[in-house]
Amino acid sequence: MSQPHTRIYTPEERHAIRRAVLRSGPGAVARMLGNPTIAAQVARQLRADTPAPARQSAAPLPPERALLVDVFDEQDEVLVVADLPIAEDSTLQVRVEHNILHIDHTNGQATYRCKLPAQVDTSTLQQKFHDGILEMRLRKSAA
Repeated sequence: MSQPHTRIYTPEERHAIRRAVLRSGPGAVARMLGNPTIAAQVARQLRADTPAPARQSAAPLPPERALLVDVFDEQDEVLVVADLPIAEDSTLQVRVEHNILHIDHTNGQATYRCKLPAQVDTSTLQQKFHDGILEMRLRKSAA
């Protein structure tokens, strides 16, 4: 009897897989897996694997395109990575107020809010936007 093949994915690979699945929509997942029941299980698992703050959206997006945001509480900073394929750098507004991150797409297609996991110094906000991925770094406040 052969052993099942198991592969451990890195966090970067899991993020890329989630992005690919979420971009393709639920119908494509069902076609890809050949089974709507399995597709629903995969969608539930993706939601379970996505940190709770990343699922808190102030304005719901169409079901075929959920906003995917990862928030990392690192030693000296908070790193936020957002998948925004609908946006361009000039159409994004990012700010932090009362330790809540606000990401707004100026044409109203996406709005995202989340409480950051640590107090941050808002003057240290650094952001990069490339190929639909917004990366923001904020230094933690001295506590």
